[in-house]
Amino acid sequence: MNQDKIKHPFRTESPRRVCTKEYTNYQSYKKFIREDFNNRCAYTDCLDIHFGGYRTYHIDHVKPKSSFPDLVNSYNNLVYSCSYVNIK
Repeated sequence: MNQDKIKHPFRTESPRRVCTKEYTNYQSYKKFIREDFNNRCAYTDCLDIHFGGYRTYHIDHVKPKSSFPDLVNSYNNLVYSCSYVNIK
């Protein structure tokens, strides 16, 4: 399915991918991931400012690092997540 056609019923804007660089450490993508998800948790759509801001938000791996070690630094496998959701 085309990513542009996926509807997110609780979002006003769909996530997008803005980074054109390639990094070897997934943490380097955090500012881009934040922009991709409009400063909102990928799972709850909560603004990061409501939960401590940029420093408290995490980068989550859609496909887990333990099962997919080859995707650890893959930009398309990363989402912006509030710490509450990511820790659970």
